[in-house]
Amino acid sequence: MNLALGAIRPVAAIVLGTGRDERIAERRQTHKAPQQVPGGERPPRWQQAPSQGTARLTFVAGAMLTLPGDPDLAGLNEIGKQEPSPTATVLTVIAFNLII
Repeated sequence: MNLALGAIRPVAAIVLGTGRDERIAERRQTHKAPQQVPGGERPPRWQQAPSQGTARLTFVAGAMLTLPGDPDLAGLNEIGKQEPSPTATVLTVIAFNLII
């Protein structure tokens, strides 16, 4: 699963870098009828926050996206159980992070 998700990242970078995503978005806009907000209500605050793009929001979103997940913690736990030397620990953790 990690390899599949890792393979998607370069494809997404190419699509975003070449501007193909803009063409897709334009095509969707032409096919989609404009939706009216019922009663003129504003969207919820959690939907408004990402559109503001403040530095604080960017920092929090980045921190949440880079927190270690279950596979990371399980792998580091297994490395710790093996009790390698400090040099081997550093090299193993670096290799582990490169693979994931």
